[in-house]
Amino acid sequence: LKKPLDFYVFDVETWGLNATKEAFALGVIYGKDYYFETDNHEELKAELLSKRFKGKIIFAHNALYDLSTMFGNIITDLDNKAIFNASKFILARKDGRTFADSLNILPAKLESIGKMLGVEKEETPQKFIDNIRQDLTDDDFKYCAQDCKVIYTALCNIFNEIGCVRVTLASLSMAYFRRKFLKDPL
Repeated sequence: LKKPLDFYVFDVETWGLNATKEAFALGVIYGKDYYFETDNHEELKAELLSKRFKGKIIFAHNALYDLSTMFGNIITDLDNKAIFNASKFILARKDGRTFADSLNILPAKLESIGKMLGVEKEETPQKFIDNIRQDLTDDDFKYCAQDCKVIYTALCNIFNEIGCVRVTLASLSMAYFRRKFLKDPL
């Protein structure tokens, strides 16, 4: 019996494309049979740190931006043992949760990933780019949710093929090799 792949994807939208708590506009968490949206920074942060996500991996595409928006400085405010490869963010842990960057598995723009899946990425609402603070609409949340769904679907395709969830292409490659080709244990 195949164990279900248990991971999540989150994304935030900010006013003025500025990765700070003050610029937070809205956020979405997306997973199998799970959806959460809010326009409240502290509510999203509390949800990310809730019991539901203990022992889970939570991905974001270009996670450094999203995590900086939610937690501030990755090293001083989230995990002083966060893993970077040079300046490239790999993962951080907090209270039993692992935050990882899907760019380490899908090294492409979200728009390109969507096209490969046959799902067009919508245009970023201009109000987020230009820092025009207006009331949020259902379409704003749908835009953010669609970004999460694209990454979630792409990761599901990869993880289902390999049979496990990992946070880098290298670790996925090793898992695939061991499961599909290695006859004797290492």
